[in-house]
Amino acid sequence: RHVPLYEECILQLIPSDYNKQDELIWLPEASGSYTSKVLKDVRCWEEASQAEKFGRLTNTRSPPPPTLPTGLRCFADGAWDPASRNSGQGWVFTDLAGVEVRHHSGNRLHVAAPIVAEALAVKAALLDAVNHDFFQVVVLSDSKSLVNLLNSSSSTVLLHSVLFDIRVLSRRFVSISYFHIPRLQNVVADSLAKSALSS
Repeated sequence: RHVPLYEECILQLIPSDYNKQDELIWLPEASGSYTSKVLKDVRCWEEASQAEKFGRLTNTRSPPPPTLPTGLRCFADGAWDPASRNSGQGWVFTDLAGVEVRHHSGNRLHVAAPIVAEALAVKAALLDAVNHDFFQVVVLSDSKSLVNLLNSSSSTVLLHSVLFDIRVLSRRFVSISYFHIPRLQNVVADSLAKSALSS
């Protein structure tokens, strides 16, 4: 009788492809109802994203770009529609000279939040890299929150299984690193993601 109330949340769960035990934590609210930790994580992420967005508007200077390690550049991006909760993922591999080597895109239904779409884009790009024998990769994303999670051992319930899968895939590379880039440097992957979202 309660399952239909949680249908949308259940559909948004993304199981691991690499046998990670999936968990969902339900927390009691003061009203007597329950909310999942996933939904609290989404709210926290949205608040942090808004603060980061407005912080960027007041900061007119960009830090100097980091020196990137050797390897193919993988520009990855996710797009998300809050009304349908569908997502699109796009990624582009370029060589050190900036010449495109390969690009691809995909989409997925029932995605909980924009950061999940971003993480799914990185996961799909890594699977594509492994399938094409690209074993030295520098992943570039305009999601600072996601890059911070990927460069740490941290996780959130919302991204738990996707981050686990990305970390398992990362072990298959000779060299892999994750860097944040401004959105203006990620326009090709963004265009692919938005196109996949609308198809």
